[in-house]
Amino acid sequence: MLPRLQVEQAFVVSDVHIRHSDDEISRRFRRFLRERVAPEPGAHLIIAGDLLHFWFGRRNSVPPEFRELVADLEALGRVTWLEGNHDLRLKRALGRGSRIQVVEGALLVDHLGSSLHIEHGHRVDREDRGQLLLDGLLQTPLADLGGFLLTERGTQRLGLWAATHSSGEGAYDGRDPKWLEAARRFARERASSGAELTLLGHGHYLGWWPEGLVCLGDWLHWNSYLELCPDGTRRLRRFDSQLSEDRVLAESPLDEIPR
Repeated sequence: MLPRLQVEQAFVVSDVHIRHSDDEISRRFRRFLRERVAPEPGAHLIIAGDLLHFWFGRRNSVPPEFRELVADLEALGRVTWLEGNHDLRLKRALGRGSRIQVVEGALLVDHLGSSLHIEHGHRVDREDRGQLLLDGLLQTPLADLGGFLLTERGTQRLGLWAATHSSGEGAYDGRDPKWLEAARRFARERASSGAELTLLGHGHYLGWWPEGLVCLGDWLHWNSYLELCPDGTRRLRRFDSQLSEDRVLAESPLDEIPR
């Protein structure tokens, strides 16, 4: 049974891809936490995977490059972090005393009586054999052994190199039409099971499709997030610290939002 969360107000983000607590994307995202999330004491922050460009967690150990960021998240108090394909083993790394709720798969959110299905999205395309194989391997004891033998620093260096080598630097565009087709089918399946909306990251698309699919975009290009409002509305927005209120990109089906 999937974990459930009830919210009246929430901010949902995905694919921020922070490499270091002090890189440019991290500074931008932490401003978002200070300026948008923290001033709303009743709001929940939901991270739909790949907050970090790479983290394979070791028990009760947060790498030095992520400690300030994790401290900011802990201070918010209402944070749910879904694992992506770039940030794994989070629960064991953060430890039992963490105020961050970690979800290893999908999450069901009740937003004022409406059911929303949220997950990262790297498992929705069942024909992507390479991704499914890699995902399976990273869940095995063999991966844990490799991380132990490499040490935390070695694991981070290797993981960052592999993630950067496969995805490129900040201009990375991961949009794949095959993935989007699979995501739309997946959203239709979730709708038949009662989900009003399906929220996915991973594909680096940003848009809202009539099947009830909302793709959350990324922070490499968009600084995007979905706001679940106390009046029941939902809005895709783009964070801009120069504005007192962020621009609304969509609040109903619009398909892909052009860059």
